[in-house]
Amino acid sequence: MVTPKRANLLKHLVVTYQTGKASPYQLQQLSKLLLYEINDYAQAGKVLRTASRVFPNSAAVFIDLAIAKIKMNDLQSAERHLRKAVTLKRTAHALCLLADVVYQQGRSGEAKRLYRRAIRLDPQYEEAYYNLGVLLKFARQYSRAESVFRQAIKLDSKYAEAYAELGYCLLKRGQIDSAKKMLNKSIALDDTNCWPHVYLANLLWRVGNLKEAEREYRFVVSNSPANDYFRQLLDEFLQSDGSTLHT
Repeated sequence: MVTPKRANLLKHLVVTYQTGKASPYQLQQLSKLLLYEINDYAQAGKVLRTASRVFPNSAAVFIDLAIAKIKMNDLQSAERHLRKAVTLKRTAHALCLLADVVYQQGRSGEAKRLYRRAIRLDPQYEEAYYNLGVLLKFARQYSRAESVFRQAIKLDSKYAEAYAELGYCLLKRGQIDSAKKMLNKSIALDDTNCWPHVYLANLLWRVGNLKEAEREYRFVVSNSPANDYFRQLLDEFLQSDGSTLHT
């Protein structure tokens, strides 16, 4: 929610921008407000295009412009702006954003290479390890994904999402006890994320602990009632007549 003070600032900046009198600093202020607080991505894009002419060598401006395009689902434009940003200043953050956009356009191999480039550039950037691990998981390369998730956790011992995905990979490899430990760790760090509960429910179903499995499935559905996939999982469990899940 935008405070009255921020709303007044926004009004002033918009008027200044529309009259063509905005300073470079005001352009930056306005674009940040529109993009990250107001969520007016189309208007933010217009302001950022102006800012890109004022700051043609600013990687940060092109990253923000790309984010606005991502929010508007214009992935091709987002990719173009991110490649410009990487050319101006190569950072692990920019490479990961570019990898995300590339993956969303169906180029998973290129996305993996970009994540690996980000890791080589900044070996301490845990997000690059996590995102690479997710792609390896999707490719069913669970052993390799496990290694990458462990590296993310080594860098950030409170990385709840990484513990969840590590638990999933361990479950897929049949390491039930270790998987359960990682999933419970993820839930302890962040109980609002439904996915570790889903993975734990699958694990409990697999080992025949149906009461606890049902509790986890119902927790997920109650916390994400609009998610049809979670509802489908609960329905499949309830229709299973107590049979064991095989994964």
